[in-house]
Amino acid sequence: MNWMKHFSKKLQLIVLAGIFLVNANLSAKGIVAEKQVENKESWTESVDIAEKKQGKYNIVVTAQDQSGNIKQEGPHNIYIDAESDIPVAEISNPRENMHVPGNLNIVGTCFDDDEVLRVEIILDDDMDHIIVPEGKEYWSYYLDTSHMEEGLHKITVYGVDVNEVSGRFTKNEKTVYWHLDRNQPKVEVTNFEMGAKVSG
Repeated sequence: MNWMKHFSKKLQLIVLAGIFLVNANLSAKGIVAEKQVENKESWTESVDIAEKKQGKYNIVVTAQDQSGNIKQEGPHNIYIDAESDIPVAEISNPRENMHVPGNLNIVGTCFDDDEVLRVEIILDDDMDHIIVPEGKEYWSYYLDTSHMEEGLHKITVYGVDVNEVSGRFTKNEKTVYWHLDRNQPKVEVTNFEMGAKVSG
């Protein structure tokens, strides 16, 4: 059964077997890169794919025992994609163009193929005061809006992984515009007193 996964820098193969010879092939468009593993009994093999071109590849693992019997596993499809190494951030709250009448709990998620180190929030393009919320894969930040002007505001969120790879200025950062509306309209009648009698 074929499966598709995205990788960017390193591909790790793990197989448990009692076999005599194991070859791991990584191929694309007729070009085959073959690698023979050293420990035949229980092996883990890493293949450096950082210099490979972006696109779809096949993995085929071939095993041969001492009697000459050959068993082949695969092909399995993988897709080499440099952008798969960039953390992906999402904003759950607030929603786009949401009206907020008070303080705001900014909530979202972030995931990465390695590990998320932190999430960073930029409020109204203020690069001098980058906010680091609580949490990583599931993060939140409570924003006190009492000192902010009413009207349209902007939140930009991106992730940073353990290798300091940032999602800033990529398609993986997210931006939401929202409206702060703390003050309700006030109405006052000035030309009549309470209980005034009128006619006409």
